[in-house]
Amino acid sequence: MVQQMKDLGFTGAALPYNVLLNLYYKSGNHEKINSLVQEMDEKGICYDRFTYDIWLSACVVDSNMTGITDILTRIASDAILCNPVLGFSLMDLTFIKKKQGLHLIQKLSLIG
Repeated sequence: MVQQMKDLGFTGAALPYNVLLNLYYKSGNHEKINSLVQEMDEKGICYDRFTYDIWLSACVVDSNMTGITDILTRIASDAILCNPVLGFSLMDLTFIKKKQGLHLIQKLSLIG
């Protein structure tokens, strides 16, 4: 499918990647999400709110604390992202219950 996107010239924006990310997320192929995000990095394609949200959701489902931390760090430093506050309902389920989330969020200046 990625090759078809390339052939049609759709690989310069986040939207087609988000469609694939969502497909991989819903089908449980979370390992493919990381490789697709890496491809976006290599091609210089900026993430948008949906990219971060899907990626963060996959890390939460997998209880990937390192991935969650890395994504939140990226969100905090993303100058293009208009609304950096996303995914907090998901984080309530895992991250904040472990008492690491609130400290990290404050450190990243995402709240208060």
